[in-house]
Amino acid sequence: MKNQVFETVLEQGWSDNADDNGKNERLPGATIVEVIQAYKLARRTAHDMAAKCAVSDRPPECNKADAAIADATDALGELTLAVSVAEWGVAWDGPAPKDPAGRDWAGPKDITVGKHVMSYALGGLGLPHLDTGMAQDLFDEIAQRIPASANDLKQFRQGFRYDSVRARGGPCSGHSAVIMADLNGEPFRHDAVMWGGQKYCHDHNPTNELDPERWQVLRTWARAGLRDREVQQWIVDYWLRKVWHPTLERLAFEKNVDPTDEAFVVARIWSTSKGAADAAVKTAGAQADPRKRIARELVSYGHERRHQMMQRLGAAYDSIQPGN
Repeated sequence: MKNQVFETVLEQGWSDNADDNGKNERLPGATIVEVIQAYKLARRTAHDMAAKCAVSDRPPECNKADAAIADATDALGELTLAVSVAEWGVAWDGPAPKDPAGRDWAGPKDITVGKHVMSYALGGLGLPHLDTGMAQDLFDEIAQRIPASANDLKQFRQGFRYDSVRARGGPCSGHSAVIMADLNGEPFRHDAVMWGGQKYCHDHNPTNELDPERWQVLRTWARAGLRDREVQQWIVDYWLRKVWHPTLERLAFEKNVDPTDEAFVVARIWSTSKGAADAAVKTAGAQADPRKRIARELVSYGHERRHQMMQRLGAAYDSIQPGN
């Protein structure tokens, strides 16, 4: 199931010659239903078999149950990345649950909103908008997959800040300053070439420096990497490992409580920063009511525009019954 969801995600804008101009991404409602039903069933099965499987000589069905919950958990994590983090919509086949965002489950209108499989021109790199240390791990992967990039990417290995490179690349200095072809002469076809404004430029390039060549280098190899299917797989697996699984562990699932709705929200916060996620969960404290916990975590996080989008997958989760 994890692999099926990954393929479905790629269908929303990826190819080996794609560029960063994605918009209106919507996952099929059938995929959402299938994954949530499988996840709820796997959780229920694991709970029912807990005593039977808590022995050294485990029956074979325990291994099957373990595999089912692991696969369904990863698939649900991929949905979390696409819907809660990247703000994608859902194309429901029939009656749809109420959209907390009040947008009829629409996807992002363009790359100035949400995140996209080919993101490199605005916000960060790849579907999670990787930045700082996480982006540096991505550079290592791209250098392995595309050896020609290795020397050029060395300059981004320490102290990397995506917006610092972008703001100095021309968007704060006039359209003519932005180099619109990569190192091999292929035109950049990405949107939002000049997106920013006075506050953005003040925050990320206060001394009004100009280094369009460095921005060209970053875009050249980020785009080349994102066009590699194996790099896309690495990005999703990396996010699951670095954000989704730690989120579930941080929330410490209890036997008779299902805080999955909270995990959808906390994972989004963690994608911004682990510190923000820790602060949000700490703010929720010992509160037992999941809705009240989420409300406190959202206040702690800020970024009010994102709040309703972050609760979309929870609305779907609550409306779908476990499979059989």
